[in-house]
Amino acid sequence: MGGYRLDGRNPLAYMGVKPSQPPQLLVRNSAPTANDVYNFVIGSLWVVQQKINPVVQAPQVWILVNKEQNQAVWIQLISGSSGVLLESLTGDSGGAVFPTSHNINIIGTSNISVVGNPGTSTLTIDTKGDIATSYPTQSGTAVPSAGALTINGSGVISTSGAGSTVTIAASGAVASSFITNPATGTATPSSGILTFAGAGGTVVSAAGSTVTITSTDNVITYTGVNHAASAYTVLAADDYISCDVTAGVISILLPNTTTTGRTLVIKDKVGLAATSNITVTTVGGAVNIDGATSFVMNTAYEAINVIWNGSSYEIY
Repeated sequence: MGGYRLDGRNPLAYMGVKPSQPPQLLVRNSAPTANDVYNFVIGSLWVVQQKINPVVQAPQVWILVNKEQNQAVWIQLISGSSGVLLESLTGDSGGAVFPTSHNINIIGTSNISVVGNPGTSTLTIDTKGDIATSYPTQSGTAVPSAGALTINGSGVISTSGAGSTVTIAASGAVASSFITNPATGTATPSSGILTFAGAGGTVVSAAGSTVTITSTDNVITYTGVNHAASAYTVLAADDYISCDVTAGVISILLPNTTTTGRTLVIKDKVGLAATSNITVTTVGGAVNIDGATSFVMNTAYEAINVIWNGSSYEIY
């Protein structure tokens, strides 16, 4: 009959019996490996005690939890740095995360990166690329507060948010075309801009959000002419021509053609036309005035009105 001898390897053995071996306690200067399987029983404790002169380091403790296919599974119970091994990590949501094969992966997403340095037992969590910290606008700069940036609408503009999207929209109807009255046409903005142009006795001005259209039909352009300016050729903007003949006679040259219906007033300002005449004609005398190439004003304070009928001038 076979058996086990009482010896140092099996101190509780006796002939014919293999007793249960109690867990062992070993003190070493390096950590166990998977090859540390022989002559160890499940539950054995492996203590690493190191001294880095002149300081004795805190102990590290492993326990043997499994032996299979000549490989040992040792789990560290106590780390020399903190005294207790990390068991789990808990984030903002999702619950606790436990190690797999003694490891917990910390993985960055989107604009966050995680870089590990085994030599210093350090994880560095940082941003990828540039993340805006301020947001300039056409009239100011917005800076997030407590990680949040508020986007407000005003007037006919409204904002709404859902998920990772902010929607900016016009509330109510916003005109995309503008019809004139009387209906002579329709104006459509170009690149968001609508231009107002004055014409035919109107002036357009703008300030802030207001466009002002002013009629100039009742405003007469006053032009003063003296002997030194003679002969004076009438300009397109002239309405009323005041003649000062104190220093001598004056000639007024009307345009050979102009807008049909245009009128002009010519006046003896100083009452001396009887001695210093005012001659009204056209450029080169090419067009008639009441059937003649010229008209002479020779009465004190005389004034005449002329109108272009499309081919000649009439005095009225």
